[in-house]
Amino acid sequence: MRDYKKGVSPVVATILLISIAIILAVIVFIWAKGFVGEVCQKNQRPPYDACSKISLKAAVSGSTLTVTNNGNIPVYSLEVMGTIDGDRLREAVTDQPITVGETITVELSSITSDAQDIEIYPVILSECGDVKLKKTNICKDNSVYPE
Repeated sequence: MRDYKKGVSPVVATILLISIAIILAVIVFIWAKGFVGEVCQKNQRPPYDACSKISLKAAVSGSTLTVTNNGNIPVYSLEVMGTIDGDRLREAVTDQPITVGETITVELSSITSDAQDIEIYPVILSECGDVKLKKTNICKDNSVYPE
């Protein structure tokens, strides 16, 4: 009797093994890429370092906020927080970037000089990755208390 054994030829088996190895390598690469953070920079510095170079002077009169940028980093926008009647309010001021040495005046809609614990957080715009995606960074450690 003849014993007919059919199988995969060695060439096809080799191609299958190489294909599986490549597919597994791509899956591991995509999975591991999630663990590596994006590199963001502001003026060739990490955002936290750029935040330390910001120096703002602020004053609130009624609902008018006046801010002067005395540092050497342009500020993209501001976040204003204050407490009124026990409620913590947050207001974003995003329509006016503040260049170095510039003073801006904006009208706040929900926070007035009657608020307690007014804090102003500068927001900077950094570039991330090789394609230079723009990302906002709130400088929480550089809050300003108005005079």
